[in-house]
Amino acid sequence: MNNLTQKEKIQLCNILSTLVEAIEHLHKLVKEKQYIQSLYTFSSIVEGYHEIQRTILRSDIKQVKEQKLQLDKQISLVAEAFEKQDLLKVNELIQFSFLPTIRKLYNILAEENSSRNAELTLIGIFHSLGNPKEFYPENRLMAMIRESERQNSKLIFFTSQDVDFENVEIKAYIYEDKIWKSVHSRFPDVINNVGGGKQTQTERKLRRMIPFTSFHVGNKLTLPKRLLENKKFAELLVPFIVGTSKKQILDFLNTNQKAVFKALKSNRGEDIYFVTKKGQRYSVLEHKNEEIFSSEKFDRWLDGIILAESASYIIQRFVLTRTKANEPYHFRAHVQKDGKGQWMLTYIYPRIGNRKSNLSNVVHDGYIEDFHEFMIREFEYKGSEYENEILLLSIEVAKHLDKLYGFGIDELGIDFAIDDTGRIWMHEANNGPQTAFHEEKRAVNTIAYAKYLAINGIYYDETFRKSQLKMFQSNKSSLPYLEMNDKSLLGILNGNYKEDELIQALAERSYENNISICLFQAKDMDFDKMLVKAKVWIDNKWVEKIAEYPDIILDRIQLRGHQDMQFIYDELIDIPFLSITNTKDLTKIGFIKILQKNPCLVNHIPEIKLIEKIRDITKFLETHQCIRIEMNNYSKNVLQFIRVLENGKYEITYDKNKLQYNGLQLRNKLKEELTKHTFIVQEETRMYYLNIPFYIIADWMLDGKGNWNCLSLYPVFEKEDINTDLMTVLSSLYPGNELDILNDLKKVANNSAVFIHEVYGNDISSLSFEFGLNEIGQARLNSITPNKVRNIGDIESYAEGIISRVKGILK
Repeated sequence: MNNLTQKEKIQLCNILSTLVEAIEHLHKLVKEKQYIQSLYTFSSIVEGYHEIQRTILRSDIKQVKEQKLQLDKQISLVAEAFEKQDLLKVNELIQFSFLPTIRKLYNILAEENSSRNAELTLIGIFHSLGNPKEFYPENRLMAMIRESERQNSKLIFFTSQDVDFENVEIKAYIYEDKIWKSVHSRFPDVINNVGGGKQTQTERKLRRMIPFTSFHVGNKLTLPKRLLENKKFAELLVPFIVGTSKKQILDFLNTNQKAVFKALKSNRGEDIYFVTKKGQRYSVLEHKNEEIFSSEKFDRWLDGIILAESASYIIQRFVLTRTKANEPYHFRAHVQKDGKGQWMLTYIYPRIGNRKSNLSNVVHDGYIEDFHEFMIREFEYKGSEYENEILLLSIEVAKHLDKLYGFGIDELGIDFAIDDTGRIWMHEANNGPQTAFHEEKRAVNTIAYAKYLAINGIYYDETFRKSQLKMFQSNKSSLPYLEMNDKSLLGILNGNYKEDELIQALAERSYENNISICLFQAKDMDFDKMLVKAKVWIDNKWVEKIAEYPDIILDRIQLRGHQDMQFIYDELIDIPFLSITNTKDLTKIGFIKILQKNPCLVNHIPEIKLIEKIRDITKFLETHQCIRIEMNNYSKNVLQFIRVLENGKYEITYDKNKLQYNGLQLRNKLKEELTKHTFIVQEETRMYYLNIPFYIIADWMLDGKGNWNCLSLYPVFEKEDINTDLMTVLSSLYPGNELDILNDLKKVANNSAVFIHEVYGNDISSLSFEFGLNEIGQARLNSITPNKVRNIGDIESYAEGIISRVKGILK
């Protein structure tokens, strides 16, 4: 690009970026079949391209000229397709030729443009869920932008949805010529990530490719808790508990008399209460508003505020820290890593509050002062000694916490105070401090540290998180690595390392089909390296190895959607699972309603209703005399049967226990149950064999060719000691018709499976049906449980079916 001036280079990239956006818009219009608007937009794109043709031809880069020749041909082809009004062809040309080519041209030029100065560092300012430019304070944005220019770097602002991994580019915002501009950028050299919370899959991918400056370490509780666990500096902490029960809180107040209640998710002095126990009464002070509660009212206040969400408040012993003028205060030390990766004090200042309040937060009528002047005025000859000690503690505490968190922390806000005995306390430490009074000072270290990581290629991982969760860390393991030799790897996500019959059968079938198989647990994953510690089937034995993430996963723990385990599924989101539908989000009545849309199945489905009020149940009893009630979701299974007795009472059967109720007792019991869960009511269709109720289970499985196969079909009796096969039972109850009934059961199950597959696709790979029979032996479908097999039956056939599905998905 030596034949172009710098101004031409910038203009060319800007125009190409605009053309990329215009073609993306054209693609959208074409897919929406808006022919006239599409044609108009395409004409504008062609005009814009013609404007830069001569400039492109002056480039001395071979790739640029090659891309231009391709673009010329593609524009002609798109024009011809428009003339024929063939929008399907236009769509194909844009998606697979026109748009990728112009993106590639832009990337080539942008890369050349950015490499004009090897010292220019591209810093991404990123948040997983939103663009920081939209919510960062104006003074922070401008301070960072100005400082980046002074340190010969450039900032781009973006979020997860702006990242295009396929084309290795980001649709970002830059601040230039006093305005915000949307640009297509290469990936940054380093990312300054904002805030914490749940990481998107995009963020996890970026962390493996690009250095990040920060790791979020939790709320107000997290850092103090780590200090306590590791003893060092624990003596600085004000005694505290996390509010989990009323008794625990009252015991704490009996011991300490006065305490501070702080919401773990709050900041800027919000949701903070000062509570003083005065005999049988309690004083509750929020900022300057005080209320006196009786014991009963205080109990209600605890229930309504502090314990409304368990473990949402930290409760500290109150430590008196006031100035000579009786104003509450504390010191905020803001420490950061600098351009050499070393901790330094960015700013320290006293925060002084209103004397009528216990809060020293600046937001609530507070102010700040110079740290040194405050120390001399308040502590006189001891002021310099305290000053030096707090300055030293600020750095030492930061270094210690950073070490505990794998050196992944870049800045901290630490609050200190000195009580009336001269003891120094640490009230709080967090890694997202407010810096409204010194944004310019903060920006100097923020930019310098980001450049330090980029230049030195330093990647900090989340070792501390893995350590807390006891996750596998491959860099600390001496295990050998698995050599794949072009084989696919089936991973079995299991709760333990026990090789049961099914796992063994899968191992043997995998070997026969040239597929490698491994057994691993959730804790065996190394997120940063995308590796797992696993038992691998090699030469007819299980061998412990380190392997790359599997190509496909059989999930045997089935904890998708579980609060403590969802992060595992988020991590593996790009890997196909043999079944991924989370039954926690499905309802039993939802499945039945789907099947009721099929005319071939509707006559096999008993009457069913979602219970909204007690009357729904009593109406069913009036009609059917015997009903079944169960929970509507799959997370729990509370099943009970209600039967009207000859004496007018009601018999409830629950978990093999039988109890009798009169009408009023029944209503009260049902009312209590309905306040806890959502239930469905259904006609009871169980049969009786030797006077013992039973129902029929049919387990169905999807194979690799898209066909459903029966794994097992068997009766389940209320008494477990009965061991009789289904044909014997059917022959006894419906003599001469047993084969017809058996075939009918299989037909209804298979039709149901095929119909569900049309709705959910491969997300559901197995189904367990529960059937009853009416007096003439017609199949009555009571319930369906997705992605569950109650009885595998022939393990070899089941394993063969799974491997068949694996081959189908991988193919």
